[in-house]
Amino acid sequence: MYTLAVTVKYGLQVLAIITFIGLAIHSLFFLPDTLFEFKTAWGLIFVPVATIAIWLVLSYLRVPMPGVAIINGSKLLAGTALVSGLVWCFIEDEWFGRG
Repeated sequence: MYTLAVTVKYGLQVLAIITFIGLAIHSLFFLPDTLFEFKTAWGLIFVPVATIAIWLVLSYLRVPMPGVAIINGSKLLAGTALVSGLVWCFIEDEWFGRG
């Protein structure tokens, strides 16, 4: 019975990790485009690269974060992706003149 309980426990942990990774990938690659409807395909490259770069800089510099980011790091990832998406929308509208 103990072996079954441990197997179920680790199975649920693996399922939770796979779910968190899936949600992170969704929030990084698909959520900004769904919300902002980028006009060019370059946004699908810019947003994940900018998000990952900001994430790595914040991690490397160990920047103190507000409480919500400390409680849930995926909210910081999603928020950073959305900010990067907004920046890309500004770049498209102002620099490419497609607004």
